Amino acid sequence: MESFDGDAQQDILASRISELVSLGNKGEALTLLQEDKYRKFVEGNCWELIPVLTKHLSETTAATSPQLFDCSCTLLQEIAERSNPKEALIGFLEEAEDKENHVKFLALLDPLRRVLLRFPSRRAQSLELCLEVIESHLDSLALPKNHVLEGEERLLLDADPCVEKIAETYSELITFYEPFATDFSVDYCKFLDVANRSERIVLITHLLRILGKPLAYLDMDCDDTAKSASRNIAEKLLAYLNLLVNDLFIFLAAVEEKETTINEDSCADVTHGSHSCIVDCNVNALSFSMLYYLLLGEGVNLDSVPLVYDVLYVFQRVLYLAAFLLRQPSHLLVHKGLRLASAVLVRLPRGEVPSELLDSPNHKHFAQSLCNILIYSEQKENRLSALKILKMYLFIFDHKGRYLLMCNLPEVCNHDGAMELLVVTFKDMIYEANNGGGAPCSKYFMGGHLRSLLLSLSALTHGVESDLVETAKQILASLNLVRFLILYDKEGLLGVREALPELEQRLLEPLKQGITLSRAHYELKLKDLKEEYVQNVKLKDSRVSLTVGEKILPNLPMESKVTFLKSALQCFDLMEFSLGQVHDCMRESSLKK
Repeated sequence: MESFDGDAQQDILASRISELVSLGNKGEALTLLQEDKYRKFVEGNCWELIPVLTKHLSETTAATSPQLFDCSCTLLQEIAERSNPKEALIGFLEEAEDKENHVKFLALLDPLRRVLLRFPSRRAQSLELCLEVIESHLDSLALPKNHVLEGEERLLLDADPCVEKIAETYSELITFYEPFATDFSVDYCKFLDVANRSERIVLITHLLRILGKPLAYLDMDCDDTAKSASRNIAEKLLAYLNLLVNDLFIFLAAVEEKETTINEDSCADVTHGSHSCIVDCNVNALSFSMLYYLLLGEGVNLDSVPLVYDVLYVFQRVLYLAAFLLRQPSHLLVHKGLRLASAVLVRLPRGEVPSELLDSPNHKHFAQSLCNILIYSEQKENRLSALKILKMYLFIFDHKGRYLLMCNLPEVCNHDGAMELLVVTFKDMIYEANNGGGAPCSKYFMGGHLRSLLLSLSALTHGVESDLVETAKQILASLNLVRFLILYDKEGLLGVREALPELEQRLLEPLKQGITLSRAHYELKLKDLKEEYVQNVKLKDSRVSLTVGEKILPNLPMESKVTFLKSALQCFDLMEFSLGQVHDCMRESSLKK
């Protein structure tokens, strides 16, 4: 048999392979690679052959010459099976690092998988190198646009080219991970040494990381009819993680570590039963958020979680992740955060969560994020969800917790609509705390506590100079609350009567004067507009400006300005009427003393 030696024959082999591939002659090229005389060269010098083949792995070749593309892929797989694993791994990784060639990256996943499976043992470092390249490529993928879509409209997201590309990539990766997830499963790893268990840890950390960007920016809602490609991908990744860990709530300990540590390079040592895994804290909050969104918000693999976790422990950890998602600019991430928050809140008994949990800053961040969504979100669906969740959140705490939240929320939810919600919620809390009209059962909603909170929610911050239009909803809700309390506390058990003098000074009297001043101001504006109309003054020359909350409204048409002013005057009439009702109740109450 002719032996293989010399650079000339090496060049001949590479040249002949290139020629056969260009002709699409896959059979003869495979036969040439399998010849014994070339065996040592293929084994030790595969890095010379790999570039010859990968140059054909492009989007253009796949579209115009599929036979050439397929031939190159087949030969690369053969090289992966016949060459020295270490040499082949280096050659394939070098080619896969080309972030500009997405098609080549996908085509190299199969050869890479074949090479890694040929490592007999202790392949943790090789696997980690390969997974780092995968993560780098995923990070380079463009994210879909931040579309404002709701309900069934979100189905349109699947037609976004960026979504299609991300889903295609993850689908190929699912096949790549399968043999490793099986090899490193919990039951199998019980019989392996420490070095092999380290491979499992590398894979666990990687799978957690890729749950984040870019997969997190895909829609994963599931209805009864069909599942999207991204949902199927997410379910498969969680299935792999479950094979590797068997308890997906185990990572809550890493989440807790992430909350408390300031050293981002530290690791959380998570132990459960007979196995342990060390999760690098560089697994970011987005990845952990996606894991628990899928588990709790979508119910993926939730039945596999052991029923041993305290609901309050889960609540505290998941609240941090939900608050993180709610702060993101992506509408889809906010939607996922709302689903996650709702899922964990419904598991808590109403009125039984202890107030001590509020010491965590996560509660401030969570409530503030909810209020921001409630007020500023472009999506009606998200605004309504935030409203429902905020109400649910406020009522899961005991009476002291509710009181503390109501005392502090005005600082983070300082907006007319949000303040109206707090005032109405305060009324419901008072009614519930006192058994719906029975004997008072909570000191936090009577006496001095009730008085201070009532004044905090109802008093006009700037007295007579308050902008009544900007705070109209809060003012009307406050007047209704005061009237309700006067009628409700007929026996004087709550101490409402004692609060009335200060309430008169800080709300009722300034409001009465404010209505008079504001009405005169707006009537004057309306008169000026009518004069400009008679004089046929052009819009750009109008001197009548409208201000709400110290901000000048844009240059509105004449008709819009008139409509705004008339609406404001009607609002003042309604305030005056409600104020009169409160004074009538106060007089009746004083007569019954």
